[in-house]
Amino acid sequence: VTSLFYLIFIQLYSTLYLTHYNIGENMEMKQLCKELQVKLQPIADELGYSLPYVTMVLKGKRSNNIITSAVYLAIEERKKELRKIVNN
Repeated sequence: VTSLFYLIFIQLYSTLYLTHYNIGENMEMKQLCKELQVKLQPIADELGYSLPYVTMVLKGKRSNNIITSAVYLAIEERKKELRKIVNN
């Protein structure tokens, strides 16, 4: 049930947010993932895509709003985790 809710949320988020706002270049997201140590394999597994396909989306070779928004949410979640570590 949680996975289904997550997928519905991602689809809604990608439709409402990404179509109206430019969140940045895909290469920037790939670099952020590397610098913030965001793991892409769990995102790929959760969404049912292969890791190479997720990487191609982040490099701009493919387009998939669901993957882009899921990675964006993972980046934001990682930023929150790091802020908690720094503030404690």
